[in-house]
Amino acid sequence: MLPAVARCLRDMGPRELSNCCYSLALLKHDPPAAWLELVMAEARGAGLISFSPRDLSTTTWALGSLRPQQRPKQRQLSNRESGGASSPRSSLPPLASLSGGANFLEDLEDACAARMSRFNPQDLSTMAVGMSRMGHSPGRLWRHAFLERVATALPDCNPQVGVFARSSSST
Repeated sequence: MLPAVARCLRDMGPRELSNCCYSLALLKHDPPAAWLELVMAEARGAGLISFSPRDLSTTTWALGSLRPQQRPKQRQLSNRESGGASSPRSSLPPLASLSGGANFLEDLEDACAARMSRFNPQDLSTMAVGMSRMGHSPGRLWRHAFLERVATALPDCNPQVGVFARSSSST
């Protein structure tokens, strides 16, 4: 199925790309690293800044939930080598280590920060969980935009967003 989807990625808009990643995450299907690299390249090509807050937050959550399958040259680290991580997923390569991954995360972070004032409480929560699952520590601009938006949206936020905001403000 993924090869067929890969052939269609170029024709997908932000919502379709977001929903595609979301569907894989819900199915708990970890795609090959090359497939994720293609998705990141297509999302950047589509212009992450053109994504709606919902599409940005959903894409962030989905990519934070997906883990790239190991390439044949990579080997699974033992528990000892991976710092004692108990989950086999925890030793898989992070998104940032994939080809174009670091640039994608920078663009994603910038797009989220630029549109943060339009995020509703659910978008904020979904995005924050995605960033956390990616193990990505957003920069100062993103953190400032996030905290500013949470402060104005806090009356409508669920408790998870409030907890994230409090822990982010100490950095």
